[in-house]
Amino acid sequence: MKTGWWNDSANWSQPIGPVATMTAVERKPLQGAEKYDVVMSDGEVVALRTTTPEKALARFLKAKGETGKATLRDGKTGMPRMFIDIVSCAAEDAEEAGVEVLQ
Repeated sequence: MKTGWWNDSANWSQPIGPVATMTAVERKPLQGAEKYDVVMSDGEVVALRTTTPEKALARFLKAKGETGKATLRDGKTGMPRMFIDIVSCAAEDAEEAGVEVLQ
């Protein structure tokens, strides 16, 4: 059994908390920068062309008063790709990230 952040017994197909979808819009793997659009499951746009979709989502949800966990789904497969803790993820580099969160 693997140790660390990965939990083999976790059910990755089930979303946790609010759900958003991240879709790659610009891929430049050699430069190490992929940009994503992040949209909530109800169609509300969170961020466009961001390199840090998890932080953009966390800051967006925290501004709306959400706490706890959230799920980012892959735009192609629809499967959960990341589970984030809203409060701790939003606190990291919030001023330095330079990504404008739409409200």
